[in-house]
Amino acid sequence: FLKANKLSLDSLMSNFKIRGNLKLIPGLYLKKINKNEIEKEADWIFEQIKIQLSSVESISNVRKKVLMVLEFLKKEFLDEPFIATYRRYVFEPELTDKDIWKLFELDREWKELNDYKVNVIKQFNVVKEYLKGKSEFSQVRYIDNAKSIQELTYMEKRIKFLKELHSDDQSNKELQDEKKIGGYQRPVKKSLIVECVRNRINEYAEQFTMRANDLAVNLELLINNEDPSKQIHAPEPQESLGDLVKQYKSVKYDQELKIMEMALKFLAQEMASHPFIRQYVYNYFRANCLLSTEPTELGKKELDVFNPLFKTKRIVKKPITQFNNELYLYIVQAEQKGLIKVTLSILENEENLKDLKNKLCNAYMPNVEESQGEKNGWKIMREEAITMLVDDVLNKEFLEEVKTELFSYAEKFAINESAKPLTHLLSA
Repeated sequence: FLKANKLSLDSLMSNFKIRGNLKLIPGLYLKKINKNEIEKEADWIFEQIKIQLSSVESISNVRKKVLMVLEFLKKEFLDEPFIATYRRYVFEPELTDKDIWKLFELDREWKELNDYKVNVIKQFNVVKEYLKGKSEFSQVRYIDNAKSIQELTYMEKRIKFLKELHSDDQSNKELQDEKKIGGYQRPVKKSLIVECVRNRINEYAEQFTMRANDLAVNLELLINNEDPSKQIHAPEPQESLGDLVKQYKSVKYDQELKIMEMALKFLAQEMASHPFIRQYVYNYFRANCLLSTEPTELGKKELDVFNPLFKTKRIVKKPITQFNNELYLYIVQAEQKGLIKVTLSILENEENLKDLKNKLCNAYMPNVEESQGEKNGWKIMREEAITMLVDDVLNKEFLEEVKTELFSYAEKFAINESAKPLTHLLSA
């Protein structure tokens, strides 16, 4: 085996450390532990579990106990069951047995998050050189500060948008060469972003609106109640709507209304790809999302009180924030059997929808007063871009995200509940 793999006995043994009787630990886990990394992980885990802690008096000591448990794991290489059983005196009374197993689970999530982060950074490096000196370059901070995989997937969408936006730029050879960009496949010619770039529609859109990165800056200022004078303003074209759009006519796009429509679609896609804007809207959507079910004709016959899926028969506008058990798994099962019809509505309340659009418009058009004529026409175009962002792009995409989140939480809950009897058995 050693000869076949060109390994020496010394190099093989150096990758293992004996601990206890016949206990081998791969050398991968024996690399020098960075204290700052453990501190960062302790802060992240503390933020995740402190909400669940009822005792306010113990909060100040919780982070210290979390850090000690992580050091047991990463410096002394103690097993999770060993820590939970024989090091209870360290983390009690601030952390309970339930908390400590949650901590172990979060430790694994932290590793997954960091692995994902490394992958996203590699993707960002593809477009990084092109973005130097531009406001988009600062978006790397969204990767560094990401606290969940969801935030990283949003950054991946932004990277995909930037690649499509600059796919035809001859100044960036890396984006032109498939072999140099880590398996990234060049966008299809029919991509809306590529189509807009090749017909200069994105240039037309930039004449009367701010970039998504500037909108994110304004939105962040509004959320933090900072000085309004710091807000960025969109350019105000001197030309009329009709005169400006004529400058961007092409063989394919020779109608003014068609150019305007494509420009609005481009703006909606650009804003939807920005991680901060996307996260802000998703949080708002999630807080106002309602789930309802009603039985089908088959369900009316089959779903009686003796059927285990009876609890899914009629659910009326239940907020998804109240799904804190395995109920959604039963809903999926009943829907797959054709027993119920599920309706997931986001922002069903018109007031909520209007409130969200107003907040986005306030960031998109700071201090814009009612006006007449051409200025009012540009204002209408900007408002339409926000409407398209919310109604036509993010609404549809977030419906799927909400379903995925509900299923993931319900599945994790069911697994944890099923594991409790085994945990008690092993602890006995």
